[in-house]
Amino acid sequence: MYKVLCACRVSDPKLGKPDERSLDDQEASYRELLDRNVVGTYELTVIAGSGSGQLLTRADYQRLIDEIATRKYDLVLCEDLRRIVRRIYAHLVCEHCEDHDTRLYAINDHVDTALPN
Repeated sequence: MYKVLCACRVSDPKLGKPDERSLDDQEASYRELLDRNVVGTYELTVIAGSGSGQLLTRADYQRLIDEIATRKYDLVLCEDLRRIVRRIYAHLVCEHCEDHDTRLYAINDHVDTALPN
């Protein structure tokens, strides 16, 4: 069974920057992509939260990092890296995935750690 970890995040509503898509919409989009592309069965674990992508103290961010470290996932999937975290920390998440033999695919950013570039 293919094990997938998905990151969903919306900005903190208090910041006055409403997101176009809800957490449920993000999850549905991931499921649709996986249904089209995964041969066989997959198990999906969704980590969802809200808050600024600049905050490294968010519970959803820390949980994602901890789950990647377990090495039990084949893939971390996100719409784009900013759904996880911003700036240089996004690169560090990619490296964290590589260090733990977990592919990361950021759909809109065209980042795929399985590719050599």
